[in-house]
Amino acid sequence: MFYLFHVNTYKYLDLKPGFMIGRTTGDLVIPESSLSGKHAQFLVEKDEDGPGLFIVDLGSKNRTVVNRAEIIPGQKIRITDDTLIEMGGRSFLVTQDRGMPLQRVNEIIDAFSSKAIIRLEGVKVVQEMKDKIKGEVVKLEDNNTNIIHDVAQKETLLLKLQHDLSSVDDRTKMEIKKLQEIKARLINEGEEKKKSLGDSIEKLKKEIEEEKAEIQRIRAEVEFKKKKIINLKAVGSD
Repeated sequence: MFYLFHVNTYKYLDLKPGFMIGRTTGDLVIPESSLSGKHAQFLVEKDEDGPGLFIVDLGSKNRTVVNRAEIIPGQKIRITDDTLIEMGGRSFLVTQDRGMPLQRVNEIIDAFSSKAIIRLEGVKVVQEMKDKIKGEVVKLEDNNTNIIHDVAQKETLLLKLQHDLSSVDDRTKMEIKKLQEIKARLINEGEEKKKSLGDSIEKLKKEIEEEKAEIQRIRAEVEFKKKKIINLKAVGSD
């Protein structure tokens, strides 16, 4: 059970579901010009964290402050034990201890009062800054994603080029090997033809020498016969 301790009057009020505070309407009516007709309301509801006590500003002109921070009108704020609520120059402490000593109440209020009130205008500026930074972060993340995508594409292209280069290198090596094999074959064939031609030349030289010798022999034989004939003619004339 939650209670609302009205610091200005030192009174405890039961926070029943739907409890409303206002200048003209509500369970607690305070005829204060800084309060709106229907200023704020307490609700007992359930959210993702389970059932609990909530407060909602009903569109007040001067706002409702929870733990020194203005809350957005229409937005439900979960309330916990020892929560300080301020509106229209009045202060309230939400507690589950109806018999809380006044000294403890003052300690809690003093702890909060040492902090400046966070106005919605400031929250709006901070939120705008957060949204701007978030937009810049999203932009950077998009750029980073694009860069990563570009790098991935370039890496893929590099792998393809390396593969193509490897294929060309393999083909080049194969062509060089084939050319080396052809060169070796041509050299062998050339050596064989050179040897064959050498043998043919030597054979031809030998045949020429033999024919020359035969010619010399024939010439010598002709000369011998010529001389013999001359001698025979000389004998016949005697």
